[in-house]
Amino acid sequence: MLGAYRKAQHHLARVVDAVEGDLARERWGMAGFVSVAARIWLAASLADTGDFEEALARAREGVTLGEGPEHPWSLSGAYMTVGFVHLSRGEPEEAAPVLEPRHRLLAGDGHHGLAADAAVRARGWPTYGAGTCWRAS
Repeated sequence: MLGAYRKAQHHLARVVDAVEGDLARERWGMAGFVSVAARIWLAASLADTGDFEEALARAREGVTLGEGPEHPWSLSGAYMTVGFVHLSRGEPEEAAPVLEPRHRLLAGDGHHGLAADAAVRARGWPTYGAGTCWRAS
């Protein structure tokens, strides 16, 4: 159901609640932690409905969970989401400090993150990924 944001938010919040504690660092065959992936999608959905404070809180939880050398996907995805929320809110100056390290993290690990980068570009930074992050004029 395209556009069913509140329904998606409800289900994603349930996933976030279900993968707490010992389950927070489980991957179950995914590229990164399920707990971080759920927060990434929840935060993006919340940003799209204008719930920016809640979106930032969930995205920052994802950064905390993703920190550590074993899962760059989780950390880079969470960084991207914090930046995405700030760009959605019209705050490029807040996005740069998390988007630039994310880009370096991915470049150093041989990943590209093209789908995530497209989401960031759609929020007003078409040059993101070209070596520096600057807001489109």
